[in-house]
Amino acid sequence: MSVSVGRIGGSGNPLGKIISLNPNVSDSNLVLEDEDYMPWISFSLFNDGPDPVYVAVNEDEASSEGPISRGEQMSVDMGTRLIDKVILVCDVGEECSIRLKAKS
Repeated sequence: MSVSVGRIGGSGNPLGKIISLNPNVSDSNLVLEDEDYMPWISFSLFNDGPDPVYVAVNEDEASSEGPISRGEQMSVDMGTRLIDKVILVCDVGEECSIRLKAKS
């Protein structure tokens, strides 16, 4: 899955930084904000499983639609530094391990 949004304003010049995160996700919201070099321009998320993960970008909660299943990848590219918050969560009683690479 890939989402691309055209330039909307100028939230800052690119910093040329690549950020790598490897969090474990459970049924409690994992909120990524105030991370190094945020806001981000883009990120790619790889779900190593075992369970699906739901993702929200710049929202207050993740949608229950369109989970990223084990072995799947999701990419978001805003075109400029607009990604201030990413929320990750699994269904009740489930968990997964993800790899996230972000560009700032």
